[in-house]
Amino acid sequence: TGGEFVENFNNLTVALEKVLDRTSVTYVLAFQAKDLKLDGEFHKLKVKLKGGPKGARLAYRPGYFAPKPYSEVSQRERIFSAASRIYGESSGQVETSALAAPFEIASQMAYVPTLIEIDGVDLLRGNQGGTVTAEIYGYAVADDGQVKDFFNQTIGIDVAKAGPTLQETGLKFFNQFELPPGTYDARILVRNASTGASGVSVFRFQVPDSERKDPVLLPPMFPEQAGKWLIVRGQRAEEATHDYPFTVQGEPFIPAVKPVLTPGQAAAVLLSGYGLGDSVQMSAELVDLTGEPVDGVSLNLGERRLAADPAMAQWTATLSLGPQEAGEYLLRFTATDPESGETYSSNIKVTVTS
Repeated sequence: TGGEFVENFNNLTVALEKVLDRTSVTYVLAFQAKDLKLDGEFHKLKVKLKGGPKGARLAYRPGYFAPKPYSEVSQRERIFSAASRIYGESSGQVETSALAAPFEIASQMAYVPTLIEIDGVDLLRGNQGGTVTAEIYGYAVADDGQVKDFFNQTIGIDVAKAGPTLQETGLKFFNQFELPPGTYDARILVRNASTGASGVSVFRFQVPDSERKDPVLLPPMFPEQAGKWLIVRGQRAEEATHDYPFTVQGEPFIPAVKPVLTPGQAAAVLLSGYGLGDSVQMSAELVDLTGEPVDGVSLNLGERRLAADPAMAQWTATLSLGPQEAGEYLLRFTATDPESGETYSSNIKVTVTS
């Protein structure tokens, strides 16, 4: 990337003054190379200044490396590039969504099952042959920037055996983190190992401190029909001794990571939390992509009941939408303590169909 080395200064202040002086005026030049061969070769750059003041000196990067076909990139390079991308915003050619929620919080390290939905059409685009290979990287990043836990796994899928499910919806990957109390971003990178096409998703969640009994409202969970996704359990989830976490009155279900809601049709939703009082009140709000609330959301809350984890409380509910424009929204649930007025919220991205 270029740069300059400021050396032989015992006084840091003087060195920093030099750095500030040299970088006080910076120009950004960009160009698009045409017919660039994907061979990884180094290409020199030369920048000239016309009509500059006497004594002017240019500092610029000496050149660049052409990219290589992704199939020729080493495993080490792939891991490093994944780490560099993971701190960005949700983006990419492969649509990816994540959902993470803490369970079994009484132990020192909470069990945090994590679900990742990967759009099948995006994952298959440009793929050659009868097998598609997905690289999945998951990082639990604390507020101070430290990675507290991670997983990565490469999955090979026989497209013919996967059938139409992979193309109609996609792949749902189930794995887990083990985390101490704190607030985290689950940062997920999914990448096609042949084409290099990738997508990043970010999901924020909190692991409460069981000793302090921190009140937390977990992400809402919308059960969806079995067989909708091609489901793969990660290696860590396969080897774990934890009970399956997603149940209602002992019956297992599969949560939707990005629920699809239809105006006029009631949708079942499971609300769960820790440290919330018996008289807590629940509400739901739909927010558009500009951050503006949308009218026409009603929530019918059932009775509070204990979950398999005795520290957790659950409520079954139904959510209904009035006439809404089709599109992407943020659905926010809020628990309010009527005595203290304290509120605790959780969000999930949803798609509203017409």
